[in-house]
Amino acid sequence: MNLELEQPDSNIYIKHFENGKIAFPQHESSKNVIFDREKIIVPDWSVSKITCLNEENIKALIHPKYEIVLLGTGNSLIIPPKEILHAFAKIGKSLDFMNSNAACRTFNLLAHDEREVIAAIIV
Repeated sequence: MNLELEQPDSNIYIKHFENGKIAFPQHESSKNVIFDREKIIVPDWSVSKITCLNEENIKALIHPKYEIVLLGTGNSLIIPPKEILHAFAKIGKSLDFMNSNAACRTFNLLAHDEREVIAAIIV
């Protein structure tokens, strides 16, 4: 049986993730990043840890275009501050948070299914 690598239809997908590094088709980065299926939106996201989240640094995530918002919380699962969860609830969206490795895998699956997804990843 021949196996073939199926390339996603989206411009952006994660080729590889490990703590401290995320690899996209065109480049690798060791910086926290926000991206959707089409482009890297914030290549050097200034959030250093989940407890530093505020409404200002999540503005890119709160856009009506996106039906799914993923937050990779780093090496382990960390619950975002209540204020952030309330900000999403106010606009009728949920924030799906998980460790960054799981968020990258989930992003690839959703992007492959052509869902309107955005991800913010702490590497």
